[in-house]
Amino acid sequence: MVGDVSFAMDMPLSALRAGDTAERSAIRDLTSAAPVFSFVHDGKHSTELLASWKRTKTKRTAENGKEVHVITYADPVMDLQVQCEVTYFSNFPAVEWVLRIHNAGSSDTPILEDIRPLDLQVSAPSEGEIVLHHSYGSTCEPTDFLPSDESIPPNAEIMISPHGGRSSNGALPFLSGTAAGSSGRSDGPGNGFFAFIETRIAI
Repeated sequence: MVGDVSFAMDMPLSALRAGDTAERSAIRDLTSAAPVFSFVHDGKHSTELLASWKRTKTKRTAENGKEVHVITYADPVMDLQVQCEVTYFSNFPAVEWVLRIHNAGSSDTPILEDIRPLDLQVSAPSEGEIVLHHSYGSTCEPTDFLPSDESIPPNAEIMISPHGGRSSNGALPFLSGTAAGSSGRSDGPGNGFFAFIETRIAI
């Protein structure tokens, strides 16, 4: 691959309100030393690779109360750059980030795979049910776009993905999660989170 690949995500967090300093500080960790994304490059995981890559960080204030942080990792050998652009909103409990992978060299990049724009652990209570809320996409069935509440057992792996490169084929790219004692839905206060996942690829 010679060129760019971009992935974009938004995460409005329902647990964050104007006065929630601790939670906002936790979200600020998205720009800390440990990246919140991951990938496998030439058979090696990014946690192994990025430790030896050059890391730079810039910050700028944008219009409408936005604060933009850009973290760039550069492979000193292969001219591969991985850039994470994180935008905070002063008036909204939300964070948006775009992950860009750019080959600045003249030769093809070794295989890049298992690219996760968000590879993040979210703490959960030790007791009580964890529920994943999402909606079906369209498969031309009576269940099209119906909501689904799915209990998550310990150590479970759940994959939600549209099919065929279409945005809502079989699943919608919206989800929320709630724990015991939270509001139960992403549009109210509580201990939940809400995420909108969008992938844009340009090569």
